[in-house]
Amino acid sequence: MRIFGEILEGISYEERKGVYGIAINELDQVAVIQMPHGDLMPGGGIENDETEEECLRREMIEETGFEIKIKEFICKGIEYGYAWKPKKYLKLVGSFYLIDFEEDTGLKSELDHKLVWKDKEELKDSMRLEYQYWAVEEALKVVSKEYESR
Repeated sequence: MRIFGEILEGISYEERKGVYGIAINELDQVAVIQMPHGDLMPGGGIENDETEEECLRREMIEETGFEIKIKEFICKGIEYGYAWKPKKYLKLVGSFYLIDFEEDTGLKSELDHKLVWKDKEELKDSMRLEYQYWAVEEALKVVSKEYESR
């Protein structure tokens, strides 16, 4: 597990656990959700008693409309920072999984989330959260090793 961000003295951080899917196509491009203030990995916060798998499947349908195949766990990271939308300090704890997109269910509900494919160099400048970019780098290492072993 790797930690990002600065822990400020005297600040109370609210922990938010999330799960994110990393899909990589044959061109080594990564699927991200393009937002006005930067790209994010598809996925999100665990609700109630959800397992990581249940959360990831729900978030993928909400954000992309796609059912997914969860291939393998990649890494877990933490990022400390201030979130402007909820206006609070957060400790983001994210689990990242390598996934494949399967069937489009047509049930996408977060219509402002645009799924796009970008290469690693584009993501270096566009990713909003440092720990998510790190997770992409880790996933690309795994995929690269899989290609080498074929």
